[in-house]
Amino acid sequence: MKGLITLLFIILFSFAPLNAQKNYMVFLKNKGYSGAFTYGSPLWNIALSSLSERSIERRVKTLGSGFEVSPEDLPVSPGYIARLEMTGAKIRWTLKWFNCVSLTADEPTVEKIKKLDFVERIRPVIKIHLPLEFENPLPVPNSEIYADAGNSDNGLVRGSKWNPPYLTQNFQDSQDAQNVHGNRATRGNDDDQKYYGGSYIQEKLSDVPAVHKMGGNGKGVRIGVLDSGFDWKRHESLNTRKVIAEYDFVRHDNVTANQENDPAGQDGHGTYCFSVCGGFFEGKLVAPSYNSEFVLAKTEATEYERMIEEDNYAAAIQFMDSIGVDITTSSLGYTAFDDTTYRYEDLNGETAVCTKAINYAFSKGILTFTASGNSAREPWYYVSTPGDGPNALAIGAVTKDRTIASFSSGGPTSDGRIKPDISAMGVSVYGAVSGTTDRYTRANGTSSATPLTAGIGGQLLSLFPHLKNTQARFILRYTADQRMLKDNVFGYGLVSSFEAATHPNLEMLPDGKIKLHKRFKDVSNAKSVFLVYKTGYKKSDRVKMDKVNDNYFTVILPQKAQKEAFEFYFDAGETQNGLNFPSFNRKYYTLPGNENVYIVTPDKFDFKEFAKERAAKYTGINPKIFVKAKPGEKDAQIFINSFLTPKTVAIIPVSDIVADTRYKWNGKDSDGKPVPPGIYTATVYVGGKLSTRQIFLRQ
Repeated sequence: MKGLITLLFIILFSFAPLNAQKNYMVFLKNKGYSGAFTYGSPLWNIALSSLSERSIERRVKTLGSGFEVSPEDLPVSPGYIARLEMTGAKIRWTLKWFNCVSLTADEPTVEKIKKLDFVERIRPVIKIHLPLEFENPLPVPNSEIYADAGNSDNGLVRGSKWNPPYLTQNFQDSQDAQNVHGNRATRGNDDDQKYYGGSYIQEKLSDVPAVHKMGGNGKGVRIGVLDSGFDWKRHESLNTRKVIAEYDFVRHDNVTANQENDPAGQDGHGTYCFSVCGGFFEGKLVAPSYNSEFVLAKTEATEYERMIEEDNYAAAIQFMDSIGVDITTSSLGYTAFDDTTYRYEDLNGETAVCTKAINYAFSKGILTFTASGNSAREPWYYVSTPGDGPNALAIGAVTKDRTIASFSSGGPTSDGRIKPDISAMGVSVYGAVSGTTDRYTRANGTSSATPLTAGIGGQLLSLFPHLKNTQARFILRYTADQRMLKDNVFGYGLVSSFEAATHPNLEMLPDGKIKLHKRFKDVSNAKSVFLVYKTGYKKSDRVKMDKVNDNYFTVILPQKAQKEAFEFYFDAGETQNGLNFPSFNRKYYTLPGNENVYIVTPDKFDFKEFAKERAAKYTGINPKIFVKAKPGEKDAQIFINSFLTPKTVAIIPVSDIVADTRYKWNGKDSDGKPVPPGIYTATVYVGGKLSTRQIFLRQ
C-alpha cells in the first residue's frame, strides 16, 4: 500500500507544472521613442499609420484636423517587444492606449521582466466572471411571429495608410434596400406589424419604424459588436448583413462562430445581440440598423462559466477604433473579479481597465453603448463596469408597458453620477438563435436592451452623418422621455429614435458658420419653412430654411448665434393643398461655444405633476441607500424626505456600519406606517458630513 501511494505521488507530481504560465499586464515607463510628438513629425506619422482612413476621418470630425492622433496612439516600440520576448514571455496584446503589453509567462520570467529598465510595474491580468445576462430565454415557434406582432461601401476596407489584418474575405453584402425592403414611407401600422414580425413591439416602443420611414436604417454607419461569439453566416436574419471584419480575441483567429472544443451554444449570446441591433428578415425580424456595416469581436470564453480577461476586451476596443467603427455595443456587464480589490467605490468611471478602454474610445470619437447589468435583485444592485464610464451610455431595461425591469441595475456610480443613462425594452425581446437557420427566441436582460439602443444610435448617425459622438450622446439622453426628472432607475428615460431624429442639431462648418438641421415630425407640403428667432424684447426676425426633402430642412444660423444665447422656433409660410406646418409652439435655444440644442422649458410646466406621473410607474424592489464611512466610524443617520414637500417622513439610525453599507429602506415612516410609492430624497449623515441622493420607493 505504501508503495502504491508513493507511485501515485510520483505520477501526480510529474504532471504538476513546476512554473505555471499565467497572464500578466506589463506597464511601461514610456513608449520607447525619442523626439517631439508634433503635427507632421516622424512620431506623428507613426501614430497615424496605425489607423485606417475611416478611423482618421471619424477622429477629424470629432477632434478637428491636426488633433486626430495623440501620444497614446503611438504603438509600443518594437525594441521593447523584442526585449520582452527575449525573456521567454509570449506576447498576447500590445495595448498602446495603456502603454502596456499583456503577455504569458511563468514566475521566473516575470522576475526577469521586472528587472528591465523600461518596465514600470507588472500585475496579473484580471479575470472577470460574468453572470448570465438572459433570464429564461425560450425558443419562439415561427407560427407565433405574426400573432405576437398583432398583439400589442461595398468591398473590403483598405485604407491607404493601413490594411487591417483581420478582415473577412468573403463577407456577404446586403441586397439593395429599395428592392428588398419595400416602400417603407407608405406603410401603415398593420403593414408594420407584418413587416417587423416578432420584433414589432420592441421596435415600436422606441419609435424605430417611424425613423425607418425617414430612411434611417444605419446606412453609412459602422458598428462594432463585442460578445461571446457570432453564428452569423448560418442564420437567415444575419447572413446577408455587411460584416466587414471579425476576430476571436480568445483563440487569436478570425473565426467568431463556435469551433471545435467550444462549449455548445457559446456563440448564442452574441448571435442574438447582433440580430437585435442589425438583423433583417422581412416578416420576422427587422432591427434598427439593419443596413449598417458590422465588425464582430469575440472577447469571452464560456468553458465553465462566462468569463473574460480584461486585456482581451481592451484589445478589441482598440482594434475597433483602428478599423474605424462609429459605434461599439457590448452587452457584457462586469461585477465579479478574480484576485482584485475592485469594489463599489471603484465604480468611479476611471478605475477598471474595461472602463478606461471605453473612455479612450469615446475620446477618439466612438459612440459607446454597454449594458447596465442585471443585478438589481442581487446584493451588488448597482451598474456594472464599463457602464460606470462617464461617457459610456449604460442601458437599462424596461418592459413593453414601460415599467422598469425588476433585474435592471441602477445607480448611482460611487462618485454620484446618474446611471443608467437611458433605457429600452429588455423584456421578451425578439432575436435570432445560433446553431439554426430560422429559429428565434425571446429573452430578458439589459443584454437585450443594449444592442437595440445601439441600433437606434446607428439610425441617428445615418440620418445625420455630421454628428459627433458627443452630440449623438447628448441627443439620445436629452430626447428620452424623462429628461426633466432623470433618476437612477430609468436614467433619462425610455429612448425614442423618433424624438432623437426630429430634435434639431448643429453642424459646425469649416468656415466657422453654424448650420442647423431639422427633420419634422410630419411630412409637410408647405412651400416654405422659416426659422423664427428672437432679436430683442418682444422682437423677432426670421430666415427661410433650405428644403432637403418634405420633412428635412436646414439653415445657416445668423452670426449672433456664435456670440450669445440664441432662441428660436420653426414656422411655415404659405401653404399648399391646405396643409400647413405644425410648429407645436416648441421653442429651442443654443449657447455660444456649445454644439447642442436645448428646449425652452414652458412657463406653465407643472414639475410636481410630472414627478407624480413618473413615480406612478415604479414597481419592483425597494430602494437601497449607500452609506459610505471612513474606518472607525460606526453610526450614521438617514433622513428620508418627500420629494414634493419638505416633510421628513423617516429618520433611520444605522449602527455597526462597515466601509460601505447598503441600507434597504422598508418604505415606512418613523411611526412604522407605510408611505405611498413615489420619489424621495435620502440624506445620509455620517462623520459630520451630509450626502443627499434621490431615491424611489416602488410598489
